[in-house]
Amino acid sequence: MSRATNSERSPLLRIQSRQSDAPSFAVADVAPSAFQVTGICLALVVAQQVAVLLSTLAAGSLSHAAVCRRLLGEDVADPTNDERCRHTEVVSRLASLSLVEGILATAAGVLAPIPIAVAADRFGRRPFLVLPLVGSALNIVSRVFIYKFPHVFPPKLIWLSAAIELFSGGGGAFLAIIYTIITDVTYKAQRSTSFFYLAAATILSSQIGLTLWNFLTDNFGPWTALLTALGALIFGILCAFCIPETIHLNKTSSNEQAVEDEPAAQTALQRIRTAIPASYNRTIASMAAIFCRSTRLAVLMLTKFVTALSAISLSLASLYINYRYKLPLDKAASLQRKQIISYFLVNALLLPLAAHFLLSFNFSALRKDVFFVRWGLLAATVALFGIGLAPNTGFLLAALLLYTLDAAFAGALNGLLSQLTGEDHMAVMFATTRVLSTLGSVLGLPLFNALFKFGINHGKHWMGLPYLVLGGVFALTTAVVFLVSSAPAEQEADYDEQD
Repeated sequence: MSRATNSERSPLLRIQSRQSDAPSFAVADVAPSAFQVTGICLALVVAQQVAVLLSTLAAGSLSHAAVCRRLLGEDVADPTNDERCRHTEVVSRLASLSLVEGILATAAGVLAPIPIAVAADRFGRRPFLVLPLVGSALNIVSRVFIYKFPHVFPPKLIWLSAAIELFSGGGGAFLAIIYTIITDVTYKAQRSTSFFYLAAATILSSQIGLTLWNFLTDNFGPWTALLTALGALIFGILCAFCIPETIHLNKTSSNEQAVEDEPAAQTALQRIRTAIPASYNRTIASMAAIFCRSTRLAVLMLTKFVTALSAISLSLASLYINYRYKLPLDKAASLQRKQIISYFLVNALLLPLAAHFLLSFNFSALRKDVFFVRWGLLAATVALFGIGLAPNTGFLLAALLLYTLDAAFAGALNGLLSQLTGEDHMAVMFATTRVLSTLGSVLGLPLFNALFKFGINHGKHWMGLPYLVLGGVFALTTAVVFLVSSAPAEQEADYDEQD
């Protein structure tokens, strides 16, 4: 690839095949620009994230109302303010309902993305981009009936609504396909920058969702928020159909040939019997290709699990600030808001400019991503120790702002992994990183609770223990990443290009 195509200043002119100059799809005579496809992907992410946030917040209020009316009858005019809805039995039913719903959501995030990604690598991206959006929309539609008619539909049917995403993939599968499509349409030097913008869009969507939630509930109520979420998903589905198929031509051709070679005279039952073991074998083959082909790739992917351990600890930082520094929760939350603003600016401005700067000094795409991965992780390590040891809120704020440079690690790692992964398993790789992140977040919650309670019981100076432990884990991870990425990774990337 020429130097021009390796520059961040290179225009995203067209989507190209990985092994030819032909467009990656033949639906139209002129392929839409990669800039347009990436822009649609960013709009999709904002719509999906806003919809998820609105529906989650609305579900909490409407589930409470449905449980209360189911137990007490239709005479409950305002479940939010009715004292009877705070009865122990109502709260207990609601807690068990939310617990099972959370378990199903976690199961969907762990079990569904990889099989869907295997299918996306085989049959194409767009159908499996639409599938999670349709699943989320069906989830909301079914909840509308359950919440509206609790005397007809028992609230436990919400579990079936949540189980829809076990088959549609949920947010994990959706984001994995988004990352895969962006990888399909961008040059290697541009991928991490695109991922930085994707992270910025995610941060922006959370702020849009919270603002919308406050406005809609204050003026109209949670029903309007739930229906707005459904509208956002419908908008996302329409946007998804605007994205052309981006899987490369040689892959599509081989898929078509494979389909033609399958026996035509099979009954539906025979096809199901052959499809299930074939899907299982393809999943095992994809995972083996990712974790067994390259030690470097496997180690770097596992860092996703390790770094996800800090997600809960950082989201609960306001609680830590309140306990340790005796700040009111609103002031503690204001420190976190400053960190969120910093996160957005780092992803939207600082890191893209830094990437452009490095490429202008003849950094290759691989060397640029390795640089960001190393030093972003190192900055996060120092910041975690700083949060745990900060003697006052001034030092704490500095540490929180320093931790935002972790965004360099997160975005560049995805770019680096996309360069080390074979083209036939790109969606599976991104889905696996989502699963590892989910598992890390799930494990991070009990870890934070145990360490935080231990710190509280042993005095003020021990309250930063969760962050000190995480800092130690990050320090070990940083050492491993420096060691693994110090090998001549350029040779491995060249080998991938020749395959």
